[in-house]
Amino acid sequence: MIKRTVLLLAFLMSTAAGFPAPVITSISPTTASVKPGTIVTIKGTGFSSCIICSPATPPAVFFGGTPADAVRLIDSETIEATTPAHLPATVRVTVQQFDNTFASAPQSFTFTGDPLEAFDRILVPIFMGPVHGAFGSEFQTVVRASHKSDSQTVRVYGADLRCLAIMPVMDPLTDPIIIEPTGILSYREIPPDCSSSTGIFLYVPKTQSASLTLNDRVTDVSRTAASHGTEIPIVRALKSSPNRIVLLGVPIDGRYRSTLRVYAATPMQVTVTIGGASIPLQLQAGRTLFEPAYAQFSDFPMPVEPTGGGETIRVIVDGPPGPAGPSPIIPGLPIWAFITVTNNQTQQITTISPD
Repeated sequence: MIKRTVLLLAFLMSTAAGFPAPVITSISPTTASVKPGTIVTIKGTGFSSCIICSPATPPAVFFGGTPADAVRLIDSETIEATTPAHLPATVRVTVQQFDNTFASAPQSFTFTGDPLEAFDRILVPIFMGPVHGAFGSEFQTVVRASHKSDSQTVRVYGADLRCLAIMPVMDPLTDPIIIEPTGILSYREIPPDCSSSTGIFLYVPKTQSASLTLNDRVTDVSRTAASHGTEIPIVRALKSSPNRIVLLGVPIDGRYRSTLRVYAATPMQVTVTIGGASIPLQLQAGRTLFEPAYAQFSDFPMPVEPTGGGETIRVIVDGPPGPAGPSPIIPGLPIWAFITVTNNQTQQITTISPD
């Protein structure tokens, strides 16, 4: 009986290997919202299910690098695929058969709309390649991603890996990093090597966001014996309330250097207030969907001589005036800010963030 089963499987597999490669001739419709749920009809030839699977499995359909939410094989010439949540982009559509033959229609489908209709936007404030600092320091950023669920896959869009030799064609708009619920892909490091900005916006489908956990850590690799590094806050939602951002306990001491970092969804001018002085600060626009508008400020007042007395100040960040007057932040233009304080001798970093 076992021998007969083996021979049957071998026959079915050899027959499958002889199937002609599928061909895509048309796709309808060719556009959809960034939100999931549009049923797309794919016409062509040579479509088939996996006949040695139980139950029979239809071909896989991908929009860019994202699998369809559902696939239904009507017959050898027709497939119905349900679109996934996808960032705005024009992508290829690929039908992949169980025998690894496939058909691809490049630049054949377009997703349109506001990404925030379907995605949670997560700010990773420090996301950059190695930075060489004072006294031989070398700061490296490591962003780790993992799973809270044992059953749901999470797709993370935004990490550009095209500068890496192993991922030269991976587009952050269309090819997400996949975090699996279990196994070796349930824990991933998201490399910042290709980043040219200070921070990054990551986009995660709203239905998957609660299953994702992230950690952002900066470490001076020249001093790992003294410190494991500093954790940087992950910002799940930029604040858009009319409340100003207030940062407390900023040291005024020559032994430290402080940097205020301000992030926004769009470019704008903010006002930084230190003591009685108000300083305008222009946030420059990011070049892509994944780069936040950003500005930094480090010209904090310092005593003539380091006192070591623990003197601190508060720093206030106000957005542009609202339409009805000097409302600190215009609703709909969310911003976030924090301060890094670096010890000049040890290079240890402390973060000061809003509540």
